[in-house]
Amino acid sequence: MSAYILAHTTLFWFILGIFLAILEISIPGGFVLILMGFAAWTVSLISLFSGISIAMQIILFVIGSLMYVLLLRENIKSILKRLNNDEDLENEFVGKKGQAITLIDKDQGKVQFKGTQWQAKSEGVIQPGEEVLILEQNSINLKVKSLKQ
Repeated sequence: MSAYILAHTTLFWFILGIFLAILEISIPGGFVLILMGFAAWTVSLISLFSGISIAMQIILFVIGSLMYVLLLRENIKSILKRLNNDEDLENEFVGKKGQAITLIDKDQGKVQFKGTQWQAKSEGVIQPGEEVLILEQNSINLKVKSLKQ
C-alpha cells in the first residue's frame, strides 16, 4: 500500500484534499480543514507537472496550509458573515411592531418583540402598553417610535 502511495503521490494529495473538504463539511473547523485541502490540491498540481521529491511535497503542503489559513481564513469568515447574518438580523427587526413593556425614553426602556423582552430607546416618551415600530437594531438594543398618534 505504501509503495503504491509513493508511486502515485499526485493522486494521494488529490484524495487527501477531498478527504479534508468532506471533513470540513462534517466537522466544521472554521475553514482550516478546507484550506488545508486547498494546499493538498496545490501540491497535487505541482507534483503532476514536476518531479519534486516527497520531502519537498510535504514541505510545500505545510507551507501552503499555513499560507492559505493565515491569508484567507478571516477574509472568508467576514465575507460569509456579511452575506448571511447582517441582512437576516436587520430584516428580522426593522419595520416590525412590538409592544412597550415599561416606560421608554431616550435613555432606557423595554419592548416585547416575538415573545422576548428587548432593551429599547426612543426619541419621545412611550408609555407601557403602547404599540411601537422598530426603527433600528444595534446588538440587543432597539430604537423604537410610538405608533400612537
